[in-house]
Amino acid sequence: MAQRQLPSTWWFALVGVAMATSGCDGELEIAGGDHIPGFERPGETPGSNSGNNNPIHPGLTPRPSLHRLNQLEYNNTVRDLLGTELRPANDFPPDASIDGFDNIAEALSITPTLMDRYVSAARLVVEDAFADRPSFQDVFEEDDPRLTFTVDRESNSIGGIIRLRGGNAAGEVDVPAAGPHTVVLRTQGVRNGTAAAPRMRVTVAGQDLDFDVPMTMQDTTFAMELPQGRHAIALVSLNFEENAAENRGNDILFDRLT
Repeated sequence: MAQRQLPSTWWFALVGVAMATSGCDGELEIAGGDHIPGFERPGETPGSNSGNNNPIHPGLTPRPSLHRLNQLEYNNTVRDLLGTELRPANDFPPDASIDGFDNIAEALSITPTLMDRYVSAARLVVEDAFADRPSFQDVFEEDDPRLTFTVDRESNSIGGIIRLRGGNAAGEVDVPAAGPHTVVLRTQGVRNGTAAAPRMRVTVAGQDLDFDVPMTMQDTTFAMELPQGRHAIALVSLNFEENAAENRGNDILFDRLT
Protein backbone atom coordinates (compact mmCIF):
# COMPACT_ATOMS: atom_id res chain seq x y z
CA MET A 1 0.00 0.00 0.00
CA ALA A 2 1.41 3.33 -1.04
CA GLN A 3 2.15 6.00 1.52
CA ARG A 4 1.58 9.67 0.83
CA GLN A 5 3.73 12.62 1.83
CA LEU A 6 2.02 14.41 4.69
CA PRO A 7 0.96 17.95 3.80
CA SER A 8 2.74 20.10 6.38
CA THR A 9 0.01 22.77 6.20
CA TRP A 10 -2.56 20.39 7.65
CA TRP A 11 -0.24 19.22 10.39
CA PHE A 12 0.64 22.71 11.55
CA ALA A 13 -2.99 23.75 11.27
CA LEU A 14 -4.07 21.05 13.70
CA VAL A 15 -1.27 21.86 16.11
CA GLY A 16 -2.34 25.49 15.90
CA VAL A 17 -5.90 24.55 16.73
CA ALA A 18 -4.69 22.52 19.69
CA MET A 19 -2.70 25.49 20.98
CA ALA A 20 -5.50 27.95 20.30
CA THR A 21 -7.95 25.90 22.34
CA SER A 22 -5.62 25.60 25.32
CA GLY A 23 -7.82 27.86 27.47
CA CYS A 24 -7.23 31.04 29.43
CA ASP A 25 -8.63 32.75 32.50
CA GLY A 26 -11.31 35.42 32.01
CA GLU A 27 -12.67 38.08 34.30
CA LEU A 28 -15.93 39.94 34.75
CA GLU A 29 -15.66 43.69 34.38
CA ILE A 30 -18.17 46.46 35.05
CA ALA A 31 -18.44 49.16 32.44
CA GLY A 32 -16.30 52.09 33.49
CA GLY A 33 -13.48 49.93 34.82
CA ASP A 34 -14.97 48.78 38.14
CA HIS A 35 -14.89 45.12 39.14
CA ILE A 36 -17.38 43.14 41.12
CA PRO A 37 -16.17 41.60 44.39
CA GLY A 38 -14.47 38.26 43.96
CA PHE A 39 -13.05 39.20 40.55
CA GLU A 40 -10.12 41.37 41.63
CA ARG A 41 -7.07 41.74 39.45
CA PRO A 42 -3.78 40.28 40.73
CA GLY A 43 -2.43 42.36 43.62
CA GLU A 44 -5.78 43.89 44.53
CA THR A 45 -7.49 43.17 47.82
CA PRO A 46 -11.17 42.30 47.99
CA GLY A 47 -13.34 45.43 47.99
CA SER A 48 -10.52 47.81 47.05
CA ASN A 49 -11.52 48.09 43.43
CA SER A 50 -15.24 48.80 43.63
CA GLY A 51 -17.83 50.22 45.91
CA ASN A 52 -20.59 48.29 44.22
CA ASN A 53 -21.53 45.19 46.23
CA ASN A 54 -24.36 44.18 43.94
CA PRO A 55 -23.16 41.41 41.58
CA ILE A 56 -26.09 42.16 39.26
CA HIS A 57 -25.15 45.37 37.49
CA PRO A 58 -26.57 46.73 34.27
CA GLY A 59 -23.09 47.58 33.06
CA LEU A 60 -21.66 44.13 33.74
CA THR A 61 -19.58 43.04 30.76
CA PRO A 62 -18.49 39.38 30.65
CA ARG A 63 -14.99 38.68 29.44
CA PRO A 64 -15.41 34.93 28.78
CA SER A 65 -12.74 32.29 29.06
CA LEU A 66 -11.50 30.67 25.88
CA HIS A 67 -12.88 27.15 25.94
CA ARG A 68 -10.43 24.30 25.39
CA LEU A 69 -11.92 21.13 23.98
CA ASN A 70 -12.25 18.33 26.49
CA GLN A 71 -11.47 14.75 25.50
CA LEU A 72 -14.90 13.90 24.14
CA GLU A 73 -15.13 17.15 22.20
CA TYR A 74 -11.65 16.70 20.73
CA ASN A 75 -12.39 13.16 19.55
CA ASN A 76 -15.71 14.22 18.03
CA THR A 77 -14.12 17.24 16.32
CA VAL A 78 -11.33 15.33 14.56
CA ARG A 79 -13.84 12.63 13.59
CA ASP A 80 -16.20 15.16 12.00
CA LEU A 81 -13.44 17.19 10.34
CA LEU A 82 -11.25 14.38 9.03
CA GLY A 83 -13.46 11.29 9.04
CA THR A 84 -11.01 9.40 11.25
CA GLU A 85 -12.03 6.52 13.50
CA LEU A 86 -9.11 7.21 15.83
CA ARG A 87 -9.79 8.50 19.35
CA PRO A 88 -6.49 10.25 20.19
CA ALA A 89 -7.87 12.17 23.17
CA ASN A 90 -8.30 8.89 25.04
CA ASP A 91 -4.55 9.11 25.71
CA PHE A 92 -4.71 12.68 27.03
CA PRO A 93 -4.40 13.39 30.77
CA PRO A 94 -7.81 13.39 32.48
CA ASP A 95 -9.83 16.60 32.16
CA ALA A 96 -10.35 18.62 35.34
CA SER A 97 -13.94 19.19 36.38
CA ILE A 98 -15.97 21.70 38.39
CA ASP A 99 -19.10 20.48 40.16
CA GLY A 100 -18.98 17.29 38.10
CA PHE A 101 -18.71 19.03 34.71
CA ASP A 102 -15.58 18.50 32.62
CA ASN A 103 -16.35 21.16 30.02
CA ILE A 104 -15.98 24.28 32.17
CA ALA A 105 -13.49 26.63 30.53
CA GLU A 106 -11.91 27.78 33.79
CA ALA A 107 -11.02 24.19 34.67
CA LEU A 108 -9.58 23.23 31.29
CA SER A 109 -6.05 24.56 31.35
CA ILE A 110 -3.11 23.13 29.44
CA THR A 111 0.07 21.47 30.69
CA PRO A 112 3.33 20.63 28.90
CA THR A 113 2.29 16.97 28.92
CA LEU A 114 -1.03 17.78 27.28
CA MET A 115 0.70 19.95 24.68
CA ASP A 116 2.96 17.03 23.79
CA ARG A 117 -0.11 14.81 23.41
CA TYR A 118 -1.72 17.41 21.13
CA VAL A 119 1.30 17.31 18.83
CA SER A 120 1.29 13.50 18.74
CA ALA A 121 -2.47 13.41 18.18
CA ALA A 122 -2.22 15.91 15.33
CA ARG A 123 0.30 13.77 13.53
CA LEU A 124 -1.74 10.58 14.05
CA VAL A 125 -5.04 11.95 12.79
CA VAL A 126 -3.47 13.65 9.76
CA GLU A 127 -1.58 10.48 8.80
CA ASP A 128 -4.84 8.57 9.11
CA ALA A 129 -6.79 11.17 7.12
CA PHE A 130 -4.34 11.08 4.21
CA ALA A 131 -3.65 7.32 4.26
CA ASP A 132 -4.41 5.37 1.10
CA ARG A 133 -7.41 3.10 1.60
CA PRO A 134 -9.14 0.69 -0.72
CA SER A 135 -12.16 2.22 -2.38
CA PHE A 136 -13.91 -1.15 -2.14
CA GLN A 137 -13.58 -4.01 0.31
CA ASP A 138 -15.65 -7.10 0.99
CA VAL A 139 -14.93 -9.69 3.67
CA PHE A 140 -16.14 -13.30 3.67
CA GLU A 141 -15.76 -14.95 7.08
CA GLU A 142 -16.06 -18.70 7.45
CA ASP A 143 -19.63 -18.33 8.73
CA ASP A 144 -20.71 -15.89 5.98
CA PRO A 145 -24.07 -17.07 4.58
CA ARG A 146 -22.93 -15.95 1.11
CA LEU A 147 -20.46 -18.85 1.06
CA THR A 148 -21.64 -22.40 0.44
CA PHE A 149 -19.38 -25.25 1.60
CA THR A 150 -19.50 -28.85 0.45
CA VAL A 151 -18.67 -29.91 4.00
CA ASP A 152 -21.00 -29.48 6.95
CA ARG A 153 -20.07 -26.23 8.66
CA GLU A 154 -21.19 -27.16 12.14
CA SER A 155 -19.28 -30.43 12.39
CA ASN A 156 -16.14 -29.03 10.73
CA SER A 157 -15.84 -25.67 12.49
CA ILE A 158 -13.08 -25.19 15.05
CA GLY A 159 -13.17 -21.90 16.95
CA GLY A 160 -14.46 -19.87 14.02
CA ILE A 161 -12.28 -21.70 11.48
CA ILE A 162 -13.62 -24.33 9.09
CA ARG A 163 -11.88 -27.50 7.87
CA LEU A 164 -12.34 -27.96 4.15
CA ARG A 165 -11.78 -31.77 4.32
CA GLY A 166 -11.04 -31.87 0.59
CA GLY A 167 -14.20 -29.95 -0.24
CA ASN A 168 -14.69 -26.48 -1.62
CA ALA A 169 -16.59 -23.27 -1.05
CA ALA A 170 -18.44 -21.07 -3.52
CA GLY A 171 -20.06 -17.65 -3.49
CA GLU A 172 -20.40 -14.38 -5.37
CA VAL A 173 -18.94 -10.92 -4.96
CA ASP A 174 -20.09 -7.58 -6.37
CA VAL A 175 -17.23 -5.49 -7.76
CA PRO A 176 -18.38 -1.86 -8.10
CA ALA A 177 -15.58 -0.69 -10.40
CA ALA A 178 -13.19 -2.34 -12.84
CA GLY A 179 -9.47 -2.18 -12.20
CA PRO A 180 -6.70 -3.66 -10.06
CA HIS A 181 -7.89 -5.44 -6.93
CA THR A 182 -6.24 -7.34 -4.11
CA VAL A 183 -7.49 -10.71 -2.92
CA VAL A 184 -6.36 -11.81 0.55
CA LEU A 185 -6.98 -15.37 1.72
CA ARG A 186 -6.34 -16.28 5.37
CA THR A 187 -5.70 -20.02 5.69
CA GLN A 188 -3.54 -22.63 7.38
CA GLY A 189 -2.43 -26.04 6.16
CA VAL A 190 -2.03 -29.15 8.35
CA ARG A 191 -0.53 -32.51 7.49
CA ASN A 192 0.42 -35.82 9.13
CA GLY A 193 3.00 -38.42 8.23
CA THR A 194 4.22 -38.46 4.66
CA ALA A 195 1.28 -36.56 3.20
CA ALA A 196 2.07 -33.78 0.78
CA ALA A 197 1.77 -30.17 1.85
CA PRO A 198 -1.75 -28.97 1.04
CA ARG A 199 -2.37 -26.88 -2.06
CA MET A 200 -5.36 -24.71 -2.80
CA ARG A 201 -7.01 -22.84 -5.64
CA VAL A 202 -8.94 -19.58 -5.31
CA THR A 203 -10.97 -18.58 -8.34
CA VAL A 204 -12.39 -15.08 -8.83
CA ALA A 205 -14.18 -14.04 -12.02
CA GLY A 206 -12.80 -17.08 -13.85
CA GLN A 207 -9.18 -16.40 -12.84
CA ASP A 208 -7.49 -19.32 -11.06
CA LEU A 209 -4.80 -18.72 -8.48
CA ASP A 210 -3.05 -21.86 -7.16
CA PHE A 211 -0.77 -21.74 -4.12
CA ASP A 212 0.87 -23.76 -1.37
CA VAL A 213 -1.10 -23.24 1.82
CA PRO A 214 1.13 -21.85 4.63
CA MET A 215 1.53 -24.14 7.63
CA THR A 216 0.70 -21.34 10.06
CA MET A 217 -2.44 -19.21 9.98
CA GLN A 218 -1.56 -16.23 7.81
CA ASP A 219 -2.63 -14.13 4.84
CA THR A 220 -1.78 -14.96 1.24
CA THR A 221 -2.21 -11.95 -1.05
CA PHE A 222 -2.91 -11.93 -4.79
CA ALA A 223 -3.18 -8.99 -7.19
CA MET A 224 -5.58 -9.25 -10.12
CA GLU A 225 -7.54 -7.18 -12.61
CA LEU A 226 -11.28 -7.54 -12.14
CA PRO A 227 -14.09 -6.23 -14.32
CA GLN A 228 -17.09 -4.46 -12.84
CA GLY A 229 -20.09 -6.59 -11.93
CA ARG A 230 -21.04 -9.70 -9.95
CA HIS A 231 -18.49 -12.51 -10.12
CA ALA A 232 -18.28 -16.07 -8.88
CA ILE A 233 -15.64 -16.97 -6.28
CA ALA A 234 -14.52 -20.48 -5.35
CA LEU A 235 -12.09 -22.11 -2.92
CA VAL A 236 -10.90 -25.61 -3.81
CA SER A 237 -8.58 -28.12 -2.10
CA LEU A 238 -6.24 -29.53 -4.75
CA ASN A 239 -4.51 -32.49 -3.08
CA PHE A 240 -6.47 -33.54 -0.01
CA GLU A 241 -5.34 -36.77 1.67
CA GLU A 242 -6.90 -38.74 4.52
CA ASN A 243 -5.49 -42.18 5.36
CA ALA A 244 -6.14 -43.05 8.98
CA ALA A 245 -4.63 -46.53 8.70
CA GLU A 246 -1.26 -45.10 7.69
CA ASN A 247 -1.60 -41.97 9.83
CA ARG A 248 -1.20 -39.84 6.74
CA GLY A 249 -3.26 -36.88 5.64
CA ASN A 250 -3.51 -33.17 5.06
CA ASP A 251 -6.21 -30.53 5.35
CA ILE A 252 -6.85 -26.80 4.97
CA LEU A 253 -8.24 -24.51 7.66
CA PHE A 254 -10.10 -21.51 6.24
CA ASP A 255 -10.63 -18.29 8.19
CA ARG A 256 -11.64 -15.55 5.75
CA LEU A 257 -11.43 -14.15 2.25
CA THR A 258 -11.04 -10.40 1.74
